[in-house]
Amino acid sequence: MRETKWPFRLAVVISVVWAVVAYALSSGDSSFSGASFAVLGLIPLCVFWGIGWVLAGVFRQRAGRAEAATPIAAPTGPEPAGAIAMTVVKGAPDESAQDWAPSTVAPPLAGPWRRFFARTLDLYIWSLVVGFVVGILNARFGWSLLAFTDMPSSSQDMLSGILIIPIAIVCDVLVYAAFGNSIGKGLLGVKVQMLDCAPLPARTYAARSVDVWIRGIGLGIPIVALFTELASYRALLGGKRTSWDIKYGCRVSRAPRKFGHYLTALALFLAFIAVLGYGKMEEQRQKDTQNLPPVSWQNPLTHQTATILPAGWRLLPQSSNLPPNTWLYADATNQVVVGVGFEAANVGLDEYADALLKGNPTLAVIRNGSVVADGAGQVWTGSGAGVASDSTEAITVRAHVLAANGGFWRVFAAAPASHESDIALEPDVFRAITQTLTP
Repeated sequence: MRETKWPFRLAVVISVVWAVVAYALSSGDSSFSGASFAVLGLIPLCVFWGIGWVLAGVFRQRAGRAEAATPIAAPTGPEPAGAIAMTVVKGAPDESAQDWAPSTVAPPLAGPWRRFFARTLDLYIWSLVVGFVVGILNARFGWSLLAFTDMPSSSQDMLSGILIIPIAIVCDVLVYAAFGNSIGKGLLGVKVQMLDCAPLPARTYAARSVDVWIRGIGLGIPIVALFTELASYRALLGGKRTSWDIKYGCRVSRAPRKFGHYLTALALFLAFIAVLGYGKMEEQRQKDTQNLPPVSWQNPLTHQTATILPAGWRLLPQSSNLPPNTWLYADATNQVVVGVGFEAANVGLDEYADALLKGNPTLAVIRNGSVVADGAGQVWTGSGAGVASDSTEAITVRAHVLAANGGFWRVFAAAPASHESDIALEPDVFRAITQTLTP
């Protein structure tokens, strides 16, 4: 892989990053399926690689034509009169060959700002990927990786950032070991080499990265990093090297880059800022939701009001796909949904519950539903866990159905299997609804 061209290396890394992003976006959708992942992830990648394959062929063909059209100078006739004959003495040194022999000239050293932006871009890219993976794991399995909920928001961000950096450095080392350079350094023309310009061994690059993490960016601690970055900047002034470059016998060179390289690097920087901003918006939305007052609900038939949910729940926008007289509420994490609905029907309770399970993919995972006696009368209730027909994620569901007011009131709670304990409030919601059935 070290001999591959940089566009191919960049395309591979972009494909991996996009696959992770597409999976994260798809799994965040309640209707996530293999088809949605194919639309978001696989099809764009196929188009991307197909276009790249065609363009590579076009450029290769043009390069071949240009090479074939280049004239080669060659003698076409006898030497002119007066030409000096040259006799090569066997064993004598060929001075002309020595004069014209190519000499190895070390490329110039990279300046402090170029090195800073190349390293920062590498850390940004892999911090973003690590953050997506951690978010997926937390959502899937109910974990709390890098989530310090008992700390202030600013402290959470700082601590999670400090812990993500070493993981990002490991990813950067793996990419270097596979391709011979990192993404940010490749885009900005930065290359870490031995003093003789030979490639730096991956093991040495890994050890040097640990030194950079400690002495270059101060373990990612903001106040410490300020002084270490300043010291690094002063050390690089005047074409000098940092202490870790001297320690591992390496040099950081720079190579000219085209406008497209810098444009790509700028796009990656802006993408990171956009994703970071979106994450902050989502975090603020969750905080705003948590600060919401308890949910007060009014029965549209009796006009009686009751508090059905605690603080931190919000009413989801009405959808045209939902039947009338249906209310859906989500918690601050968007993982747990509670639904309340009424439907006028002139059938038996068992018959209605059976039709409800068959017509609702979410409720269809309930297998143990039955009619029981309740203070409000005959009530159908059930719970279950499984994978809904319109999803690939395991969910857990609880539901109650009651005949009243000339129809049927239904209450349900659904959440991922990892949040099973969060649907325990469904019976309380049902009891609150029953208190509003009489005028």
